[in-house]
Amino acid sequence: MMAEARIDDFEDMFENAPCGYVTLHANGYVARVNKTLLNWTGHTVDEMVGKRFSNFFNIAGRIYFETHIAPLLRMQGFF
Repeated sequence: MMAEARIDDFEDMFENAPCGYVTLHANGYVARVNKTLLNWTGHTVDEMVGKRFSNFFNIAGRIYFETHIAPLLRMQGFF
């Protein structure tokens, strides 16, 4: 019972955090996104999950992501 409550607390914290959360697969595709980020961007879960995260950026953002963030994700597994 206690473990179930902790899982529910984590889910609530993830979904309703005051910041946007995105979880990516190793290949850069979106695995999960929280409600906060969806509300900020106006996207739905179906529009984001399964798509390349860099596709949601403008060209400058894509370049920065691919040259700075993606290498860190590949090396460390987090950013």
